[in-house]
Amino acid sequence: MLITDKYNYDVAIQLIVKGSEFEGFIEFRDALIADFRLVEEYNNIKALYSNCSDEEYRLNKSRFILKALKEKATC
Repeated sequence: MLITDKYNYDVAIQLIVKGSEFEGFIEFRDALIADFRLVEEYNNIKALYSNCSDEEYRLNKSRFILKALKEKATC
C-alpha cells in the first residue's frame, strides 16, 4: 500500500487476473454496490473483529463474503 497526504480519505486498489479464481471479488463488489444494507453489515463485521487476530479477522470476513455471494446466487 502506498500512503499519501494528498487526499482526505483512504484508497485501496485490488487487481485480479481475468478468468482467475479471484473473480468472486467482482461479484462481491457488485453485491455491495447493489445493497447498502450489505455494506453496513460488512462494515459491522470488520469492526466487530478488528481487535482480533489477523487470522480470525480474515476468517470472519471470508464467512460473511461467502454467505453474501451464496445469497446473491439464490436470488
